[in-house]
Amino acid sequence: MADLDFSYNSDKGLGFYANGDYEGDGFKQKGYILEQFNSDLNTTKTNGKFKRCSQNIKLAVGSSYDFNDNSLGIRYEFRRTPSDKYDTRNIIETNVTSVSQNLSSTSEKFSQSSRHSLNSYAVFKFGKMKNYEFTTDVDYVYNLSSNSSNVEELGNSYENKIATANSAKNNIVAAKANLSARWKYVSLNLGGQYSFTRTQQTFGANVAEAKDFFEDSSDEESQHLSAGYIAANWKIGKKWSSRTELRVEYTDFTYLENGKIVPEQTKGFSDWLPYISINYQDGDYGFGLSYNTVVVRPSYKMLANSYTYSSHTLWFMGNPLLKSELDRNLELSFNYHQTSLAFTYVHCMRELASAYFYLADKQMNIYKVINLPNYNYFQITLGQRFNIGNWHPSLYGLLKVQNLKYGEPKNSYDTPRFRIIVRNRFDLPWKIYGYFDGMWIGRGNSSTNYTKNRVILDMGLNKSIGSWAFTIYWNDCFKLWHQVNLVETNGVSYYQNLKGASHNVFVSATYTFNKKKNYKGKGAAQSEVNRL
Repeated sequence: MADLDFSYNSDKGLGFYANGDYEGDGFKQKGYILEQFNSDLNTTKTNGKFKRCSQNIKLAVGSSYDFNDNSLGIRYEFRRTPSDKYDTRNIIETNVTSVSQNLSSTSEKFSQSSRHSLNSYAVFKFGKMKNYEFTTDVDYVYNLSSNSSNVEELGNSYENKIATANSAKNNIVAAKANLSARWKYVSLNLGGQYSFTRTQQTFGANVAEAKDFFEDSSDEESQHLSAGYIAANWKIGKKWSSRTELRVEYTDFTYLENGKIVPEQTKGFSDWLPYISINYQDGDYGFGLSYNTVVVRPSYKMLANSYTYSSHTLWFMGNPLLKSELDRNLELSFNYHQTSLAFTYVHCMRELASAYFYLADKQMNIYKVINLPNYNYFQITLGQRFNIGNWHPSLYGLLKVQNLKYGEPKNSYDTPRFRIIVRNRFDLPWKIYGYFDGMWIGRGNSSTNYTKNRVILDMGLNKSIGSWAFTIYWNDCFKLWHQVNLVETNGVSYYQNLKGASHNVFVSATYTFNKKKNYKGKGAAQSEVNRL
């Protein structure tokens, strides 16, 4: 990775900003995948080798004008993935026919994307104490992406060629305005937000061994999202503080599949998202209680009416009928010196999760993201930090218990799951920082996924010299990490054990030119950009 960052600010308030970075990424991986389905009468075993290589480029230029305590600015950003290639080589054994088959398959997937973003902002401060501030951001984003896949399967007296292609075009217009006021014991934020997103996606497939559900399709999603919010922070005496916030969102969503409206996904609805917290802090001791509601929207790729080859008996598909997820969180937390403890209860509504289905008439499995039935989970998080001379270790532990039941036949996903993270920072000579980190994930359920024991160790070094910053980080330095997951839903069991993608070296060199101020635009479209 290479990164350059530049800014210039004149005495007259003019500012100029430029940023550019290039990132190359890649990995090799091998693993074993087992599918069991059709009342465990059928199995497909896949031993594969996987390789990925990608490149990413980002360029940004901007300008601002500061006068008194006010500021105006504009910035253009360009992101491009010129090449993202993923190759697989598989040996497959399956008994979906009366005679077991041994097959070999090769797959090449290629994707590209480009994104143009334009942001403008304004900041105005007023009042005798300059304690009032009005900010606004306006964004426009234009995104293009495409991907294609070519697969060839070979066996005794058997040959099949599969080609799929997807493309998407996204347009986003977004605006946000916020008025803040600060007094001695109270601060207030009042604002509104609007975004319009239009996504157009196309899918095409060509399969030698024709399947009647492979049909070319196109879909178009249009969303108007309006939101208003009010938030207040209160300081009550020297030890108590509180925050209250209410955000109301209204979503008007239209979904067209092959030019026809999908009634189940064409609707308007509102979400009320409250947040309230109260905190007490007396020296090194404190506690807090909070409640909030969070909405999670599916990505537009999840909504696409498309199919992607995964194995001889498994296809990944989109789900146009996905709804947004809503989580209600209640948390009680404590801290003492460098120790922290938190208890969290979450009520999950329509959570987005992985699920598999068996299509008996086609003798194949389908994977897609679905909305789960409502369920709850409870989580305990414990953290401890130390400072021992030049050694600064920290330890974090997490235990999660859930009561999810889902599927046909219905399964229980209630095995407790824990995670332990250890971080170490060492202050080395010549102002070099060394890092040695580790994580252990235990057996247990998270949503529909069952993970098995996994361990990973990382190490790295960081050094700054003037305007230069150098980082080298070695992920999974001892090659211990295995991606071991098991999902059992609707009579289909999907087990994978993959190794290799986490073992890599990250090298970064950053030079900062005369940077005195940052660009003040915060953007208004990020939540929608994250869905592309």
